[in-house]
Amino acid sequence: MRHSIKGMGMFYKVEFIALILGISFFFLKNIDTKIKNFFAFWIIAGAIPSAITREGGGHATRLILILPPLLFLISYGINLLAKRRFLLYFYFFVLGMLFINYQHLFWIHNPTYSERWWHYGWKESVSFIKQVEDKYSKVVISTADEPPLVFFLASYEYPPSRWHEEFLNQKEIVLKNKFYFQRLDGDVYSWGKALDKNTLYLASEKEVKVNLIREPERTPGDLILLKSIPFPSGEPAFYIFSGKEKK
Repeated sequence: MRHSIKGMGMFYKVEFIALILGISFFFLKNIDTKIKNFFAFWIIAGAIPSAITREGGGHATRLILILPPLLFLISYGINLLAKRRFLLYFYFFVLGMLFINYQHLFWIHNPTYSERWWHYGWKESVSFIKQVEDKYSKVVISTADEPPLVFFLASYEYPPSRWHEEFLNQKEIVLKNKFYFQRLDGDVYSWGKALDKNTLYLASEKEVKVNLIREPERTPGDLILLKSIPFPSGEPAFYIFSGKEKK
């Protein structure tokens, strides 16, 4: 879902017609054999590195090596259609309709379909943490989902010079003597033992396993739910907790 939108690939379906025409006429036409062999070798050899990787046969960025010859063959096919004006106009009419459909899917539906693939919610979560971090002596960023460091640094706009200085001088990554990257043991109903009122915890919805947006009453009594960050679909992405004062 990071490479294309749901239900579509790298080309419009109508371009398949131009591709088949381009392949057929290019390789059957009286063209220098060396040029034909060059393009055939390019497509076959360019697909091999991707094909030998796990799930690489349909991996867009790994197959990008064969993009230039495919574009050439599609263009070659369109050039053949240009000899019949009606076919050319019809082709571009269909292409225009598919382009409009693509825009509709991309802007209206894709933000929901691809929300998890694009790690939605980090910017919103870190923005809230920046607003309240002065009230807490410790902020823990959960590692229960994707490795969080790069998303945190980018969203926080952490100074690269300071990052290099802090990273090179410690075995465990602790930023500003406040930000820790680790996962709390147990489930959400046992975190109250580990968190106090001076500690903030950014938790992934995958480890909470309870929809506290829909059912806030299920929030553990020994935790304070400061913020729920939803995906565009409305489903939870992250939660920000703090502990309560210990009696």
